[in-house]
Amino acid sequence: MEIGDLKSMNEGAVTLLDVLGWKGVWQRNPNAIKDLKTLINDISIRARDMVSEDRYKSANFQFMKNLKIEIKSISDTIALITYGKPEDSLIFQALLSGMLITKSIKLGLPLRGATSWGKMISEDNIFVGPAIDEVASWYESVNWIGVIFTPSALWRISDNLKIKNLLIKQNVNVKSIGLFETYCVNWPNVWKYDGNSDENLRKVFINMGPITPDIGQKLANSLNFYETNKSNYLDFI
Repeated sequence: MEIGDLKSMNEGAVTLLDVLGWKGVWQRNPNAIKDLKTLINDISIRARDMVSEDRYKSANFQFMKNLKIEIKSISDTIALITYGKPEDSLIFQALLSGMLITKSIKLGLPLRGATSWGKMISEDNIFVGPAIDEVASWYESVNWIGVIFTPSALWRISDNLKIKNLLIKQNVNVKSIGLFETYCVNWPNVWKYDGNSDENLRKVFINMGPITPDIGQKLANSLNFYETNKSNYLDFI
């Protein structure tokens, strides 16, 4: 494929996430590389199971059966790619992102990122295409732990979501542009669903010290999002 040949690219959803506070992580977690590799391996296995398990033959989860997924990583950045119908792919990305964020917090390696939709191509750890360019410009701009939808993803999701409370629409503080209203992955309720407490979350954040002003603001924003949305019960995982 020639670079720029849009006709040869596939359409899909892509999520890029990186570890909040990766710089200097070796000081507080000497096993950070091992933990991150474990996280990526676990979510890869979970993703494959999700598109093949018999329990997803129900009407609510039928859409997962025909999705094609790829999970890749470069340093502390994780790429989730799903090929399928737009809304199906984006819902699956949100479901997977919620699980991934919860697991990452438990490991003290909390993730933040964004999801886009569009044309792209990936070979090994090389990604190109409009969807990649868009998500790359957004995923490091979110000032908290979590995943947001970029415009290309936001405008392809109807307000009548197939899975209730998987995504929450609200204003998010984005660097350089200020508040942006979009869908956000409902990781706070995944955290509660997995049996974790408010106290557990705060302990993880405290252990991420030293908490510089930049990191402190991101953690405070994350706690505010958690407190606001932790009661939006999810019953589908």
